[in-house]
Parts: sequence; structure tokens; C-alpha cells
Amino acid sequence: MAPQAGRIGAFRKSKHLQQIETVLEEGKGIAVVGYCDFPLSLIQCGSDISTNDISRISRSDCAWSVIVLFTVAEAMAYLKKAVGMNDAKISLYYDRKDLTQEHRAAVEKYVAQRLAEIPNTNQFTGSIPSAISIPRIEQIPKNKKSQGGKLNHLQVGTFLADRICSLCSQIINGSSQIINGPSGARIFVNNFTDEGIGQMEDFVEVMKRSSK
Repeated sequence: MAPQAGRIGAFRKSKHLQQIETVLEEGKGIAVVGYCDFPLSLIQCGSDISTNDISRISRSDCAWSVIVLFTVAEAMAYLKKAVGMNDAKISLYYDRKDLTQEHRAAVEKYVAQRLAEIPNTNQFTGSIPSAISIPRIEQIPKNKKSQGGKLNHLQVGTFLADRICSLCSQIINGSSQIINGPSGARIFVNNFTDEGIGQMEDFVEVMKRSSK
């Protein structure tokens, strides 16, 4: 997929989404996009949040974690329904984010051990097969100039994810919620606003009760 992905930067930004669809089509891949319209008052105001696993976390980082978990769960459910994958070990690689070590460890542990506990709602494709496991979770470092600008195969994947995220407004506000390639849908968009706000409000309420 690396040669195809390398072509994206050669086109004008207005053509990037079309090129990403082509790369996904040629590589027989999909992209699952999750988003939430959080009220600014919920993620920017008030004290930090703490959980059973994390002693202190900013509200914006907590919101990031919530949507990541929902999106990964949706991707796993898609694999079951769309391609019949009921028994598999999947490796999960993600773009480096400046989280605390405690926060990163908690997110990775939840994904690896408790992902199937995320409640299924109407937004989800279906329940997550218990036989699907994620034994390997790893953050991928950014490409460095010392590497001569060449991306390894894992950096190609996170590069594409980064480009898709940068085009989220275009994807979300498009005429269709599903972007279709020649052989069918390749980019799936999921609005987790209700679920995300509900989860954040639960965290905030717990913090209020614990501070009394």
C-alpha cells in the first residue's frame, strides 16, 4: 500500500479524499471514522477527571479516549458482520499522541481486555465477537528526516489515518455518510455524539460526588 499512499501528497488537497478512496480500494481496506460533537463546556471547563485506572486526566484527553474506544468497537463489529470474521487476532497500531504513560496504559488495557464490554447501541453494526482479540497494541512514531522521508508499512497506515482525520469535516458534511468506491463502501462514518456526551457526563457526575 506504501507506493499508492505516497501518491496522495502529489495531488491538490481537494483531491486527497478521492486518492485515499483509491488507496483503500486497491489495498482492499476500509476506514472507520468516529466523531462526537462535544459541548465546549463539557471538555474545556471544570476540573480534571480521575478514574479507577487514571489518577488525573484532562477532559479533552478523556473525550479522545471515549471516542477512540467507540470507534475501535465499531470497527471490530464491522469485521464480524461485513466480512464474517468471528475468530481472529488483530494488531492495533495508532498514531503517537502525547498522553501520560498512565493514561496510555489504561486505554491499551481496556482495548485489549474489555472492549467487548462497550455497550452496543443502534450506532453499532452488531455485537463484537468474543473470539476476536487484540493481543498487540502499539503506538507508531512519526517519520523523521533522518529516515530520508520514507515511511515503513506501519507508518503508512497511521499516515492514512491522519489524512482521513484531517478531512473529517469534508467527510462528515458530505452529501453521503458513506463514501463509496467502485466495489462498495470504503469509508464509514459514525456519529457517537449521544454516547460520547453521555459517557463524559457520567465521568463528571462521579467526580462531583467524590469531591463532596
